[in-house]
Amino acid sequence: PGRPLPDDLNKFISEAQHGVVLFSLGSIFNCQDMPEETRQAFIEAFSKLKQKVLWKWDCQKVDAPDNVRFEKWLPLQDVLAHPNLKVWICRETGNNRVEGGGDHKCN
Repeated sequence: PGRPLPDDLNKFISEAQHGVVLFSLGSIFNCQDMPEETRQAFIEAFSKLKQKVLWKWDCQKVDAPDNVRFEKWLPLQDVLAHPNLKVWICRETGNNRVEGGGDHKCN
């Protein structure tokens, strides 16, 4: 089990009726390298999900649908341990294994 999450983050995850998708490209990913069109494609795709989406994004905030929340930093191991997390979308790297605690599968 993970440690308790900050209240606002725990509320976002716990109150997600259909669960949460975590989208994190890792700490070495520079969000400024993502083309605008790519980011918009992700936002459009995520807007169609019934799940809430927690997106690790350390650039300036962008407009997004109500089911998408951007966070500059996440207690990754604790988020991954939350029972309402359904899917983790990430880049499969050795660094993600370390950040995620090694026991979680990146989808």
